[in-house]
Amino acid sequence: MNAQDQAHDLDVVFLREVVDRPGDDTPLLIYADWLMDRHDPASQARGEYLRLCCLVESRQAGAAQRDLRWRAQQLWWGHVESWLGPLYEAVDHFLYERGQLCVELSARNFLSVQADDLAAMPAWDWVTDVVVRDGDLDLLLHLGQLPRPPLLGGLDVGRRTLEEGELEYLLEEGFWDAPAELVLKLNSLGDGGARGLARWPGAAGIRVLNLERTGITEGAYALLDSPYLGQLQTLVLYDGDAVSAHQTRAVSG
Repeated sequence: MNAQDQAHDLDVVFLREVVDRPGDDTPLLIYADWLMDRHDPASQARGEYLRLCCLVESRQAGAAQRDLRWRAQQLWWGHVESWLGPLYEAVDHFLYERGQLCVELSARNFLSVQADDLAAMPAWDWVTDVVVRDGDLDLLLHLGQLPRPPLLGGLDVGRRTLEEGELEYLLEEGFWDAPAELVLKLNSLGDGGARGLARWPGAAGIRVLNLERTGITEGAYALLDSPYLGQLQTLVLYDGDAVSAHQTRAVSG
């Protein structure tokens, strides 16, 4: 393993600790210190930025906090485009907090950038949440060409992104394994979509599944009987009402 690959793997390891301990500043500060000890200026600046953001949160309002915030903002505007690379232009909006990146996508911008260019950027590994705001099947197929972000925790495919039959096609073509939270609300899935999800090995990690107003009726039984949805804890099917998957299985059984 070369030095670049080793640094990439360590970056993911440190960031995983940050994600797994969201209320603890210690792993974030360790991650920031590691970045600041790297030889490349971009990593050093990002490490300083993360450390400053952490300190700003812990300081009371006053001159000291304002100085820290000003320095953090200088680092942000001076480096954010180089940190994100092609991803900066490919996404509509992004939120970078505590080393974690949430991105909002539209077909207009995301499809204009080659998947290989996006995958080559270190910032893709920082993505923990993906939200589609104005998309279609082509956007999701393009997204599926990228490696799954190693720390992905949530995917919202967007409202009216999929027509009936398209979810089954997407899964057959090959898509990422689902994150812990998958939102498919307000898409025309129908019972065929429910059965497609139930047969999908990539569903094994789903804990929260939002299928509100997707046209699913008896297809819900296929989901509850799926051998791949054993970790499902919450299922949303009608009018935003979340129910325990365990309770629903007991009732349906």
